[in-house]
Amino acid sequence: MKIIIPLISFMLLFLSCKKNTVEDNISIYDDNNSIVKISGGSYNSVLIKSDASAWQMTDYDITDPGYPTGNSSIVIKKVMENAKEISAGSGLSFIIKNDGTVWATGIHHEGQFGDGDTITHNGYKQVFSDAKSVSVEGYHCLILKDDGTVWASGLNNYGQLGTGDTINRNQFVQVATNVSQISTGLNHSIILKNDGTVWCTGMNLFGRLGTGDTISRRSFTLTATNAVSISAGYYHSLIIKSDSTVWATGNNSSGEFGRGDTISSNSWVQTATGVKQISAGWICSYLIKNDNNLYVAGYNYDRFGLNTVSSYTESVLAFTKSAENVLSVSSSLYYTLIIKSDNKAYVSGNSGGIANGNIFKLLPFK
Repeated sequence: MKIIIPLISFMLLFLSCKKNTVEDNISIYDDNNSIVKISGGSYNSVLIKSDASAWQMTDYDITDPGYPTGNSSIVIKKVMENAKEISAGSGLSFIIKNDGTVWATGIHHEGQFGDGDTITHNGYKQVFSDAKSVSVEGYHCLILKDDGTVWASGLNNYGQLGTGDTINRNQFVQVATNVSQISTGLNHSIILKNDGTVWCTGMNLFGRLGTGDTISRRSFTLTATNAVSISAGYYHSLIIKSDSTVWATGNNSSGEFGRGDTISSNSWVQTATGVKQISAGWICSYLIKNDNNLYVAGYNYDRFGLNTVSSYTESVLAFTKSAENVLSVSSSLYYTLIIKSDNKAYVSGNSGGIANGNIFKLLPFK
């Protein structure tokens, strides 16, 4: 998940940005290509269409992702061809092309790009190769290679890179093997190994690692078995087990476990059944059940699409149905993005440009 980049970083980059306007952008719905993947960041999001083109969306009238200028409007532009995977963070974005090369843009003051420096990039730059998937939050990044090895770079103050120490890295280092999935949260990381075991590292405030305590880890530690999917949030984590049950650990102060209470846990507890996709966000959780219905729980902030008058400040303590015919969901800091069965993207939340309201609406490009 993603964290808010300091305002001074926005201002410094804005001074060097070329101004764009919404009218210059091309609508993603101008052709018959469907939207197949989407990733939401704090101020920017990325999507992939069925023709493998990657598109960058921002909340503001800017040239590059993540830097508000004070003019709340939507900017969308095609940024790459032949894309297969994406991950949007807070002020930075990653794209993996079909040839396995990894490209990144935005702020990386902590060396998240792994390219040996901490210089902000105003355009996409190749930073890695032979990649299968990527996961990034504000200050650290994990990359899964085709051979099942995991590579990490960026901030490591709590051991979130899994290197066995708390030394930051600005170049990618190998941290795990035999891995099938990766997920980065706020100062913690989760990996799913080929044998279904779940391993966690980093900050363990509220017990988000599922170790049965709140002691941070500097190396990946086994915390669960029989898993098929993982998702690291800000202060909690979610997994799906092989029987389609969902399990949660960490902070539950806003009901993000979806069990109808606010009791947190430092070990994994079952929270739902019949689930095929999960997304752990900022004090909230999302499930897509086997019937393709979306369920939400936690701090609403108008992100849930429930279309209720007081939804902005209310917490939803038990998983509640929010949308039907949902194929994919991505949680952002301020809004929620979904792809429905019509292969179009919808959004709910409060971000000024991309999202503005408590009901899922078609992304209003052009």
